[in-house]
Amino acid sequence: MKRNTNYYIRKAHRYLGLFLGIQFLFWTLGGLYFSWNDIDKIHGEHLVMEKKASLPHLV
Repeated sequence: MKRNTNYYIRKAHRYLGLFLGIQFLFWTLGGLYFSWNDIDKIHGEHLVMEKKASLPHLV
């Protein structure tokens, strides 16, 4: 019985580590993306300005 329990603990530990490793990889890639790009583009301020500029034509 002990061997069976250890097997499942090792297997769960392996997949949990893989899952967390993939999350950390995506977290790192997202941080690099946000640090290398213009902060105004990331905030989407240019999209808000385009939307406000097109509203007077509709009224």
